[in-house]
Amino acid sequence: MSEQRTWIIIPSFNTVGVMHSCLADLSNQTYRNIEVIVSDSGSTDGTCDLIRQEFPWVHVVRGNADWWWTKATNEGIKCALSQAGPSDYIMTLNNDVAIPNNYMSEMVRLAEKHAGSIIGSSIYDATDQSRLVECGSYINWRTMKYNLLSLHDFDEGGFSTKLMFLCGKGVLYPVNVFRNHGLFDESALPHYGADQDFAASCRVWGYRLRVQSRVPLYSHEDISAPGAGDAKSTVKKLKLLFIRKSKLNLAVHLRIMFRHCPKGYWVTSAAFLTCRLLGHIFIKGGAQDGPVTERNFAPKYKHS
Repeated sequence: MSEQRTWIIIPSFNTVGVMHSCLADLSNQTYRNIEVIVSDSGSTDGTCDLIRQEFPWVHVVRGNADWWWTKATNEGIKCALSQAGPSDYIMTLNNDVAIPNNYMSEMVRLAEKHAGSIIGSSIYDATDQSRLVECGSYINWRTMKYNLLSLHDFDEGGFSTKLMFLCGKGVLYPVNVFRNHGLFDESALPHYGADQDFAASCRVWGYRLRVQSRVPLYSHEDISAPGAGDAKSTVKKLKLLFIRKSKLNLAVHLRIMFRHCPKGYWVTSAAFLTCRLLGHIFIKGGAQDGPVTERNFAPKYKHS
């Protein structure tokens, strides 16, 4: 019987510096049964050369700049599925995170304790390690208000009835989720939203979503998509509703709404959604209300 493994899929495009830090962190994990696949979208900054020279144990899938997050992640998952055993796990992981050395052990421990669950991460700010960035979210479909959860919303097993969406920066899936239900939707959601859409679909398919909070990820929040604060003119601000690399992309939010919102709310919810996005752009400057800061949960992490 083959040993159970966790396949970690990391999409990449011209982020050689953070990729080096991410892979260094993964090489120091106390949980050793990992296989790392970097799915590279045609980087020109030496990312693949770095991996070949310093991390030869990492698998590399080479693509092109048309892949974006979803296609790159899917190609990495395909590579994993071609080799994974029936009891393996597949994890999606962004490279702009710092990873404590017992992070993978805790993710797998929770997954083993709650078989058939999908395990998300609690994510803190790498600069201000007391600030919780995200640990899951939900939408009030009547008002289209997007809510970030606090760790106090979860029970000891990391479960909350409110939880609808997980951030793809660090999510652990049983391998059969992808074998039974397919991959992320790279056609409709090529960059943002595919991780949230897939997690919400998993709930419908009967999987429980959970969040592992004992050992968090630390996100480099300075590495981000363009926001309303970066756009100085009205025209540039409005473009944020339509460009692919914008978290305020209207089409992305509408697609998620139409897939997961009860049909009876569609007309009013679409109107509320549009107004809320415009409010984020012109009033809040792209900011959103965050979860309660959790100062007693996250252990301090120092990069090795």
